[in-house]
Amino acid sequence: METLNASTPANFLNVPTTPLISPSRHGVLTSDVHIKRLIVDLKVDCLSYFEIKNHVKRIYGVEISRNYIADVIIEAGRRARHLNGIYDSKVRGNFKVIEIDETFQGRNTCYLGVVDKESQYLLLLIQLQDRSAETISFVLGSIAETLELLELVITDGLPAYKNMIPSIFDGVVHLFCHVHAYRVFLREIEPINVAARKAWKKWSEASQDFENLKHDLLLKKRCLVRDENRLFKLIEARDMYYKEHDIKKYSKKAAWTPEREWFKNQLDLDRAKARSRRTTIKNKQAKITKRTTEMETLKAAYWEKKQASLQSARLVAAFKRLLDAPWEQFDIERVRLANVLGRSSLEIAGKITRFLEQNPHVHATSKQDFETICPPWFANTNTIEGLFGICRPVLDKAKRFGQSRQSIALLDLLRLKHNMSPPNTGPHVHESPLQRAGVNSAYKDYLDALYPLNSQQNLMINDVHDLTVMKASHENAIEKTTHAENLAGLTEIVKND
Repeated sequence: METLNASTPANFLNVPTTPLISPSRHGVLTSDVHIKRLIVDLKVDCLSYFEIKNHVKRIYGVEISRNYIADVIIEAGRRARHLNGIYDSKVRGNFKVIEIDETFQGRNTCYLGVVDKESQYLLLLIQLQDRSAETISFVLGSIAETLELLELVITDGLPAYKNMIPSIFDGVVHLFCHVHAYRVFLREIEPINVAARKAWKKWSEASQDFENLKHDLLLKKRCLVRDENRLFKLIEARDMYYKEHDIKKYSKKAAWTPEREWFKNQLDLDRAKARSRRTTIKNKQAKITKRTTEMETLKAAYWEKKQASLQSARLVAAFKRLLDAPWEQFDIERVRLANVLGRSSLEIAGKITRFLEQNPHVHATSKQDFETICPPWFANTNTIEGLFGICRPVLDKAKRFGQSRQSIALLDLLRLKHNMSPPNTGPHVHESPLQRAGVNSAYKDYLDALYPLNSQQNLMINDVHDLTVMKASHENAIEKTTHAENLAGLTEIVKND
């Protein structure tokens, strides 16, 4: 079994030809390129160094080190950065609508993503030092001038975007994501809904206790009737015994036979039980009278909170209808909503009114000019958020490396893989985002682009990229990405690559 050393040359787009090992114990002839492709693919699929090392050892019978894996990832990341820069320069001039969003992986690690709305081409994926307006503005400024046909930028609700986007993207319309706008008021009505649910729970529990109290009172009354009947029968039996033995009812001189003693004790006991029952019933009746008043108060409070919840939800639904309205109905819906908000005394009505006044960019596309490129159901950042959701495991891995060459490499590899890989389902299952953006790559997938097995094979189409032109474009691609890397504090690291 051989051990790999981290000394493999990293020439851009050159295929290593030196075999790594002779036939392994599994009978597989493995080359350096095969191992590197395997390492990259496993790492992008979120396997740890230890898992990759064990996998290669089990399958290929090759012992590799953590340093070798790290060097392969960094080398592949550098190649991916070159390819990303080349592909970016070919497609970004055609983008008309882009989405911008940030996501946090943990408390302190923030990633910024930019994606083309139509093709889902991931134009930017970078780890930020912070979420400040200065940091985001600096990163976006590095790509703004290259988006020549850009007409619309869709962002989330970060307040800084309101002034940032118009200043960075000159003449471009800024749209507040409708989903984020809707979420703002879903969060606003949540405390109202919670208060209504608590009031309902309190009233429901009190109602159940009240019903239990009334049921208990009914049982006590039945027990009292039973005790009184038993007491009446016992008195009749005692009187009959006195009559048979010629004993006067209240006689003190008559002999106290065991039977007479038993009648006396039993009568005293039953009378005490009856008195206790009557006292209990009286107390429960008083409690029911008091509880009836409390129930009315609880019911009134519940209905008040319920109406506030229902009316608030109706106002938010009206706000959602305004967001979803086509341009020809937008003015009608806006006037209708303004009238409803003006009549409402709820707190959320004022919040919706102020929100619409302070954020006119939330309905920036409610015009005929944007009917084609951004209909109402298109006015969101669902694309970039969906990508963040898919990429979450890789972003978590990148977070663990901090701001280092490994994390930059992982993000570059992730972006290249996404742009060159068609989705698993849907209408574009046979088209990658790169193809949808207008570029047919010479390579079958991102691994062939990084480490081609044979430059004359593995071609998707007949139009093969000119490698000479790609190498000449390398310096330009690196220059385009330098700004973002400087912001991440990684200038020296990149230079060392």
